[in-house]
Amino acid sequence: MKLLTNCIFLFFLVPCVYGQKIDYSAIDARVWAMKNDPSIDLKKQVSELTNGLANNFLKTRAIFDWVALNIKYDWETYNNKENEQPGYVFKSPAMVLNQRIGICSEISGLVKEMFTTAGIECVIVEGTASGMRPGDIDAHAWNAVKLNNKWYLMDCTWARTMPMKNAEVEFFYFLTPPEQFIASHRPQDKKWSLLDQMISVDGFSALPIIDPYFFKYSSKSYPLKSTLNVKNGKLVVDNYVKADSKQYIQIESGNDIISDYMGTSQSTSADNTTVSYDLKEIPKGEYLLNVGVYVPAEGEDGLDEIKTMLVFNLIIE
Repeated sequence: MKLLTNCIFLFFLVPCVYGQKIDYSAIDARVWAMKNDPSIDLKKQVSELTNGLANNFLKTRAIFDWVALNIKYDWETYNNKENEQPGYVFKSPAMVLNQRIGICSEISGLVKEMFTTAGIECVIVEGTASGMRPGDIDAHAWNAVKLNNKWYLMDCTWARTMPMKNAEVEFFYFLTPPEQFIASHRPQDKKWSLLDQMISVDGFSALPIIDPYFFKYSSKSYPLKSTLNVKNGKLVVDNYVKADSKQYIQIESGNDIISDYMGTSQSTSADNTTVSYDLKEIPKGEYLLNVGVYVPAEGEDGLDEIKTMLVFNLIIE
């Protein structure tokens, strides 16, 4: 699936822990600079990551960074469904550490072992997660970590395997607020949603793909339905972007871009709640609809960008 842009946050950003800003930049730089030594054992690796750090939030960030930067996702095993075959031997944390590769359950197992070694309570959370297309749901595993007597959610696998370049980490999946995490991760056990109410199985499978950028550029609640229908050539979409931003769309068929934000005529409703697009030139059929936000360049050398927020199934009747 082609998205309008990659969803990467660089390592030097300063994220919030449920509204409280913590400066992790020194930790990020420290882990970035570490030598990658596959021969090192787990206990020594954890010691190198956490020694001298003042609190468990900083230790947690160091372990998260290191796993996301150094452990690759095993796409070959995933694509061949080898882990679903009888006789598949799951890698131990030590094997994942030394081989620098694993599927989600193996990576989350390594994460748990590293946190246990660091003296921080951590569990593996099993459940389902959004797939590559709206409506696709895959089995998945991630982690919850206990800091200052409070549980937090994190996914080192997605921090690495979302559209990724070398030495970049998707920090959205670090101590993510539960009400945002549930948009893409549904645990088997409601307890690990960290919410009073958890979305149903059917409700979860009906969601569109909700990109981390949605929570950065939209002030609205995320949509609950993954399919949009077009009649008489007119598509009406909620205006998800904040008041000072502009929303765009891109329509795909297979791997081909049928129409993008430059090729659609659009108008915003008087109350700024919806945006209309003229799709009369597009044949009837089923497509993917990427909804994005226009982000102007910062500085003279910057580039304007379109950030993907949502991906829907689109049916033109």
